[in-house]
Amino acid sequence: MTLDVSRLVWLDGREACFKAPTDPGLTFRFLTPEEVQEFSADPSNLLDESFADRLEGGQHFCFAALSSSPSKGRRLAAYAWFAPHRVDAECNQGRHKNTGVNFSYPDHVVFMYKGFTHPDFRGRGLYGMVNGLAIRAFSDRGITHILSTMDWTNVSARRSCCRLGFSELGLVVRWGWGRWMHTHAPRIASSLGIQAGRNSSTARMGAGYLSPQPAQ
Repeated sequence: MTLDVSRLVWLDGREACFKAPTDPGLTFRFLTPEEVQEFSADPSNLLDESFADRLEGGQHFCFAALSSSPSKGRRLAAYAWFAPHRVDAECNQGRHKNTGVNFSYPDHVVFMYKGFTHPDFRGRGLYGMVNGLAIRAFSDRGITHILSTMDWTNVSARRSCCRLGFSELGLVVRWGWGRWMHTHAPRIASSLGIQAGRNSSTARMGAGYLSPQPAQ
């Protein structure tokens, strides 16, 4: 039996206020497939070499904070992965593959997953900077909103998202046995053009737990 509960969160990048970078030793930009392969060689980056294939064709993007110093050279300080249009279950799952949920959404939305800050750079607000500068970079493509999920028990992640201006749309519940899995998503998600579990056995929209106003 599998049961997984996560929070569905939503950010309007046009209204969010992010801390501006002040460290001249940091640069923020999208990574290339070659750079993903390069940084995957360091296990502390928690980055798999196969992720480089996700960057082909603009299906996914990795926005990162890069540190450069004369003594240590170039290092990967923080990063987050983004998927426009849709995100597959394997990119949005807990510890067990059956907990994965597909999402599709409008063109002005991008899904953020696998956010990471290297232990040597934590406590500097890089998570917020990466998201803020990424949504600013995506604005040239007409993308203005970030959608994401987090484990409902992850208190620190919830606090970080609240500080950044994320709104909670409600809970996504994934339960079932073996391949017979069901997904329950908050009803407000469908009003925002967000569809959950399109490729899962069963998916339905239910009552939202929180009801922020849909973006205009």
